[in-house]
Amino acid sequence: MQTAVDVLPIEIEALIVKIYKYFHIYTVRVTKLQEFCEFAEVEYKKVLQHGSTRFLSLLPAIERILLIFEGLKAYFCSQDLCPNLIKNFFTDKRGEIYLWFIHGQLSLFNNSIQAMEINNASATDVVNILRKLQNNIIERKDAKFVPLGAKKVLNTLTDDETNILKIEEDFKLFYERCIAYIRLWENSFGDASTFFWVDENEIKWDHFLKASEIINLRLKSKIVCQDQIFDEVVLAKEFWLLKVKDWKEGEIKTKIKITSEEKWYIFCMPGISAPVERIFSLMNNAWSDERARMNENTVRGLMVCKMNFDLTCNEFYEKE
Repeated sequence: MQTAVDVLPIEIEALIVKIYKYFHIYTVRVTKLQEFCEFAEVEYKKVLQHGSTRFLSLLPAIERILLIFEGLKAYFCSQDLCPNLIKNFFTDKRGEIYLWFIHGQLSLFNNSIQAMEINNASATDVVNILRKLQNNIIERKDAKFVPLGAKKVLNTLTDDETNILKIEEDFKLFYERCIAYIRLWENSFGDASTFFWVDENEIKWDHFLKASEIINLRLKSKIVCQDQIFDEVVLAKEFWLLKVKDWKEGEIKTKIKITSEEKWYIFCMPGISAPVERIFSLMNNAWSDERARMNENTVRGLMVCKMNFDLTCNEFYEKE
């Protein structure tokens, strides 16, 4: 989404960072902003920081600005000396429209990112999430979808005040850039899309055949025997037809049998590097300067416990 936002006429991330830094350590400015918020009849809320290395922090930062938008607008429009980026944004009537538009898209992207960043997400899970995200954006583009917040502001303006056709064209370009980038990202997973069928409620021999060919090719061995797999697929189909009526829909996916070789190959492919990066962050927190003499085995034991046991220190001690 960071790439897609670049087609819009506002530099959203730079704007959020500028606004935060303008008030960050200046108590006098914050006090003045509180007065303007009271005058605009909005409840003052502290401006939140957006971390450039953490895209998920952009949504709460934008939400906070939208909550006190009228107070911020009144404050900056009254200032003679303030950054041009901020001044131009609040004096341009299109600024709030674009901000609400980005806000309406961020929740979709944030949900997808959080789903991909879970510890046990495999490459097939990530491909599945990307496909759903891409389909959603394609639907939004085809429907010329405008989030409710942006639509409300847009309806209050006339075409003389803002070029509505230009705004709609910017929204279209945003969706097109999103779709292009997701397709490019999806290509980086290579053969992972071949194993997409593991999440489907249907047994087809073609799926197993293609999967076995890729596994044997990648591992440069005949670890998967296609003759045995075909027999298993036939038995699985017969069992499926007998039992499908008795199963609850939520249990159907667990009933498809995958051979151990295919299961090992499919689910060992990591989706993204976030879980690994999370381990390094935990390691840095545990292996601090104050605990520099801690040996590697101790650190390894700590990481194993932290990543595999969802228990507090007291709960872990009592279980022993």
